[in-house]
Amino acid sequence: MADAPGPSEQQRAPTRRRQRVAQRRERAKRALRRRLSTRVGGEALDVTFAADGFHVRLADRILARLPWHLRIRHRGHGLCVSLHDLTTGLELSRFAKLAQLPLHEALLRLRFPRFLADLLTGPETFGDKPILGALPAHDLATTLTAVIPLTCPELERCPAHGDVLKTYHSDFLAGRIRAIAAT
Repeated sequence: MADAPGPSEQQRAPTRRRQRVAQRRERAKRALRRRLSTRVGGEALDVTFAADGFHVRLADRILARLPWHLRIRHRGHGLCVSLHDLTTGLELSRFAKLAQLPLHEALLRLRFPRFLADLLTGPETFGDKPILGALPAHDLATTLTAVIPLTCPELERCPAHGDVLKTYHSDFLAGRIRAIAAT
């Protein structure tokens, strides 16, 4: 009687992928911890990198649905660049004009990729927010910036590295990260 075949390559691949993602996140956390000088920023870093926290779950869902072209653009930093561009491009005047639209449609009009708009409008991300006006613009920008180190293949060489550091150095934004994760 022959032994039962072991798991196929496809079944082992997610495990190896999860290990690579976990290693990248640990390197990113160490790199950010070396650069942070404030206690508040360190606390926000702990909240962001919490094993089953809001930001980690969001990052995992983003990576699971990430289109292949964002995986290879900008030397593997296509998602980082996309998230950074979305956060820096959130103009309050445009955000206010779209405030009464349904959240999914408004995010698409703000030039969010469809996969990201689908994720952010789900109940597990920001809860039941029927319109864009129910979601503060700075919370959306802070959340997307906080997710960058969790999805980045190599944070030290990331084009968005500077803005990520600014987010964690700011006491106000670090407080917002903790508040968003708590809700």
